[in-house]
Amino acid sequence: MKYLSLTKIIKLLLTVIVLGVLINILEYEKLINEYKKADLFYLFIATFSVPFIIGFRSLKWKILLQSYWDEITIVDAITSYLSGFAIGILTPARVGEFTRTIFLPNKDKVKVVNLVLLDRYCELVIMIFLIIPGSIHYLGIKTGVFIFVLGMLGLLFFVLYPRLIEFINSKNLKYIWLNNIFKRLVGLNNVPMNVILTSLLLSLIIFVFSITTSYLLLSSFTTINILDAFKVFPLTLFTNIIPITVGNLGVREGATIFLLNEYGVTKEIAFNISIMLFFLHSFLPAVLGLIIIQIKSK
Repeated sequence: MKYLSLTKIIKLLLTVIVLGVLINILEYEKLINEYKKADLFYLFIATFSVPFIIGFRSLKWKILLQSYWDEITIVDAITSYLSGFAIGILTPARVGEFTRTIFLPNKDKVKVVNLVLLDRYCELVIMIFLIIPGSIHYLGIKTGVFIFVLGMLGLLFFVLYPRLIEFINSKNLKYIWLNNIFKRLVGLNNVPMNVILTSLLLSLIIFVFSITTSYLLLSSFTTINILDAFKVFPLTLFTNIIPITVGNLGVREGATIFLLNEYGVTKEIAFNISIMLFFLHSFLPAVLGLIIIQIKSK
């Protein structure tokens, strides 16, 4: 618990420092004026993405859980996902999301943790493919080809995983704790391939919703070609994979400012849309998760 508290403090300090540096390079008056000039219609439409994001993520989590427990309901999945998300947003690399297990009483904790890992891995694989256009645009065709190959290897891992785990477990690894980890990961062999494919598809839908929401938020201030949006916003979302600050605040904003600069989008507008996306897709779900935690603790 002391370690967890220390990591939270460090993460909060990093968030304050990174945001402080960013805000220092922004012009405060322009920041406020851009908000005043925003087209409320696009902002209003963007807010409708919130229930869809929560709904699709919870549905994906429900489908994964039903690999082991048919009786899991969508309410169980929403409760577990949002509660874990609320805790995860405060922890390094969102390891707090493993607390989804706490909100699924009478379930095998090891199996739930394995499913969280699978959930995150599916998102990583899809995100790798989505950043290919942006990688080619900013870093060149060779980088794009490398990332494509990386994505294909990520997909191939789903096929090789059962044999790989079986091979590792047949060896007597030097460290007992490492042996125990791989023995527990055997449970993922029982997850049907159709469930994995569905999880990949839902991950794609979720990210497309996030990218489209970012584009709508940008359109409330200025506009760029929607194809260019699919070069920029997957890269900004990719920074969420290993967040070092609370909700990846500051890191994502810095990336958004840097990438949109090429399209003539001011740093104030880029900062605004990134903060608003954080509010819609991270802050609001986390608040709902905290409310659920409070209700469950009574």
